[in-house]
Amino acid sequence: LTGKGEYKVDPVTETVDLGDFADALSGEGFEAELDFYRANLALEVETNLGVAVNADMKLIPYYGGKAGESKAVKTKLALEPATSVDQNNVTRYWIADRTDGCPEGYKFVQADLVGLLKSMPEKLEVRLEAGTDPSRECVLVPGADYKLKAAYRFALPLEFGEDFCVTFKHTMEDVPAIVGQLVSNGKIRFVG
Repeated sequence: LTGKGEYKVDPVTETVDLGDFADALSGEGFEAELDFYRANLALEVETNLGVAVNADMKLIPYYGGKAGESKAVKTKLALEPATSVDQNNVTRYWIADRTDGCPEGYKFVQADLVGLLKSMPEKLEVRLEAGTDPSRECVLVPGADYKLKAAYRFALPLEFGEDFCVTFKHTMEDVPAIVGQLVSNGKIRFVG
């Protein structure tokens, strides 16, 4: 069967839990902001479906259990149809701020992931709304077994320069008072 048509797929929502990482970057009286240089989302979609698909993807950060809609990132994806029901079409997307590190064979999709993650959310909600491209010809084979498989990898590469410094306060317990006096007089210092 060939022809053009418009069909919307039920929206898909996935949640990426960043709670442990977010908790490590905040605490009593402080909150860290991060500048990730090459945060990226690698997405791979494999299908034998003979239909072109357009999708709107929205990444929504959550802070304190509430959606940060004003910081949400939106992007569009286009999936090419497979040429045959017997052969899978694999489409790979590199969703990031910049093309640095984009592997060969991936389609680059611009998205402000660095801005999205500057104040580390406790979780990210990924919403995907997809449907057929009504302007493109579809090919469907009655009785065929159609498959659609998707996998993603979210990466936050970290790089620390020589000026990187982390200061911990009030992390030592049950230290004798004399040690505090010696440290404050400059006679002892802790390095590590």
